[in-house]
Amino acid sequence: MSANLQLQSVAGTNCPKTAGVKELYTIKVEDLPTIALGSSHDITNLVFAVAGNGFGKINFKRGECEVTESMERSNEVNVNFAVANPTKEQRKELTEIRNACEQYMVARLYDLDTLLFIGYDEESLEEGFVAFASFESTSGRAKTDDNLFSMTMKAEQGEPLRILSGISGASTPASTPAAIVAELIAATSI
Repeated sequence: MSANLQLQSVAGTNCPKTAGVKELYTIKVEDLPTIALGSSHDITNLVFAVAGNGFGKINFKRGECEVTESMERSNEVNVNFAVANPTKEQRKELTEIRNACEQYMVARLYDLDTLLFIGYDEESLEEGFVAFASFESTSGRAKTDDNLFSMTMKAEQGEPLRILSGISGASTPASTPAAIVAELIAATSI
């Protein structure tokens, strides 16, 4: 039996890939006591424990950070990131992230400015926190190799990641990615 496949040409653009995480925000669970879920598998509000005590921010070049989801019975989420030639200050901050037992993270993606909220879901009764999984550091072998510090954070959730679509309780309600990330740092929603 022969198969008759007909592929039709489609006009399109050959654009470079835009994947990856542009910015990663992290906060201890105790500093974010209330999360409001929306009806479209999103998060519509965050309430901070203390005004001005918001998320910490890490910036990445393309290819230095990724978020992966793998779901069988639960959704295993890994946040993998690398810091080339880390300074002593950066190593201290990475150690603080590692030592924070339960935390939430928001990954701002390069494509479409999507904000993925990691570490919270309704099905796991709020117990899908992000925690340290592993790290690896290398000095490099060749003259052109970077000293590289690579870290993996992990969360087990009962559902796919939610999109952070707004922070309605902010002093000025935030609904665009730029306004939302500004509020993640400013933390006026208390």
